[in-house]
Amino acid sequence: MRLVLRLGVAVVVSGAGFALAWWVCQQLVRLDEGDSLAIASAVLAVVLSIASWWAIRTAGNVEPDGGGRRAVQQLQATG
Repeated sequence: MRLVLRLGVAVVVSGAGFALAWWVCQQLVRLDEGDSLAIASAVLAVVLSIASWWAIRTAGNVEPDGGGRRAVQQLQATG
């Protein structure tokens, strides 16, 4: 559940970064809509990359050797 919450925060922060970049480009810098959307999309990609990295990294409560459960699959060769 904690991972879902962190990913939700990453999406919200990225959306806010997109909206802020779009507003700055259109209102303050006075670029046309296409250029504003292009710059805001680039900002979205960068912020989403960083925020998703933050969301999925271990929070320090997992043992570094993978001390949790493991799924093991065994195959048997035939022939």
